[in-house]
Amino acid sequence: AAALGAEVAILWDEDDDGAFEGAVVAHWLRDGALRDKLVATVELRGQSDVSDALAERDADGVLAFLRGRGVIAEPPGTPDWCGEAVPIAHMETVIAPVSGVLVYERELGATVEAGERIARIVAHPGVPGSEHVLVAPQAGRIVTRNRERLGAQGDVALELTGSPPP
Repeated sequence: AAALGAEVAILWDEDDDGAFEGAVVAHWLRDGALRDKLVATVELRGQSDVSDALAERDADGVLAFLRGRGVIAEPPGTPDWCGEAVPIAHMETVIAPVSGVLVYERELGATVEAGERIARIVAHPGVPGSEHVLVAPQAGRIVTRNRERLGAQGDVALELTGSPPP
């Protein structure tokens, strides 16, 4: 996480919910050979966030990560990490309750309180009362947002970090 400049690391807990990590680690779990192994999925940013500067920074970060793991035989030079480590069970997904135009009221990376307005969906533009407000189900940090602004009922609007499930 430090090598990549990540502010948040989501920690997988070995639950096999069909996630990529579960597919990668499945054979090690079957063979009892998980000790000292690392499985990591790196999600750099959204599909719309592309530039030469970001690509260079990300490539440098991946190389620093590989140096730190000993895959590349050079000193890592990785700074200490001071981000937030969140177990995957503490993540919360906010689903669009209706179809419409998704309007975010909080930025990606923002820290929010439970019950705070984070977005709204305009189901019928120009029709009074057709807006549906989305609120944070728990306190946390917004870590993903749907890049599409026209969404269907049931689409993931955003995900945020938070507290352990009840």
